[in-house]
Amino acid sequence: MKTIIFFILLVILLFTAEAILSLETTIHPEQDNDNLIHEFIVLVLCMGGLLVTGKSIFRKYSR
Repeated sequence: MKTIIFFILLVILLFTAEAILSLETTIHPEQDNDNLIHEFIVLVLCMGGLLVTGKSIFRKYSR
C-alpha cells in the first residue's frame, strides 16, 4: 500500500515539475538551451520535497 501511494506521489511530482519547466521555457524562450542545469536543480529540489513529504505521510499513517 505504501509503495502504491509513493508511486502515485512520484508521478504527480514529475508531472508538476515538467509543467513548471515547460512554463518557464514559455516565459523565457531565449534561454531554452541555457537552463538545463537550472531544470536539473528544480527537479532535484522537487524530488527532495516529495521524499520529505512522503516520509512524514508514511510515518503518520503507518501507526
